[in-house]
Amino acid sequence: MRDDRLRYQDVLDAVGQIRKYASVSQETFFADEMLQVWVIHHLQIVGEALAGLSEMERANNESWARPVIATRNVLVHRYFKVKPEVIWNIVKNHLDDLEAQVRAAMAKLPPE
Repeated sequence: MRDDRLRYQDVLDAVGQIRKYASVSQETFFADEMLQVWVIHHLQIVGEALAGLSEMERANNESWARPVIATRNVLVHRYFKVKPEVIWNIVKNHLDDLEAQVRAAMAKLPPE
């Protein structure tokens, strides 16, 4: 079983993968279906990793983790409603905050 530290690292790794390929123009992103799928896949990993946190860790970080998990659920279960504009907005406006929140949560974990 993956512990909380590893799950947070999964989030950071997925964010890094998104940044690796999504540093393109909005026009390029909207025109590249494979890139959109790549980003959506890694956003799903982010939400799944956070959903797998221990109960205590999820409760401690519910204010920011819950919406990310909810986004993952939409991406997986309501994929037909996902719009590139929404994914673009997440990538451009929310990844920095997510990374900061994950790093802060990791810093509060007991030492290994």
